[in-house]
Amino acid sequence: MRSLALFLAVLLIVVPGLALALTVGGAEPASPGGEAIPTDAPREEYIEGWNDGQPYEPWGQYAAECFGFAYVPSTSFAFERIEFYAGGVGGSVAVSLLEDDGSGAPTGPVLATVSYTESATHGWQGENLVPAVYVTEGTLYYIKYQVVVGADMATAASGVIIPHDWSFDCVTWDGPGSYFRWMARIYGSPQTSIESMTWSTIKGLFR
Repeated sequence: MRSLALFLAVLLIVVPGLALALTVGGAEPASPGGEAIPTDAPREEYIEGWNDGQPYEPWGQYAAECFGFAYVPSTSFAFERIEFYAGGVGGSVAVSLLEDDGSGAPTGPVLATVSYTESATHGWQGENLVPAVYVTEGTLYYIKYQVVVGADMATAASGVIIPHDWSFDCVTWDGPGSYFRWMARIYGSPQTSIESMTWSTIKGLFR
């Protein structure tokens, strides 16, 4: 179930058009196009991102309901918020941060999660995780993104390929697939800020 043959063999019959739509890694291809990335105000402190400085160009639309990404922080920090470049179709989504359980898929214990409504208007969209989670540099975690099926993918025209798993029911996972330049931004509080705040709080108790 985790071979390249699986990625290219999943076919969905699209009844309205009486045509076959090839799904690759839980997505349906779209016609070529491009879109500039608008700037917006920072939320918390920017930590790192996936292809967030590249031109936005959706590879297609979501066919699977959930996508999962292995995530290894480049620094230790309090993970507070993640945003994907979303649009095309609006609706309810959910994002979760999970521990690694050794399965190679996002099936470990949930550390934090958030549900919110995405707009059909293209742009960076997200919400704060509840609770914020302290993550450790070099440790493997998973990010699970329950999407709006039919919405445009959060992918860039160029940049770095980010491997992913996909699930049509958010329970049984396929993958990994390594062919999309996913776009995401991660925000939080750096370790130095956390240590400073904690030390200030401790000193305040003895004044």
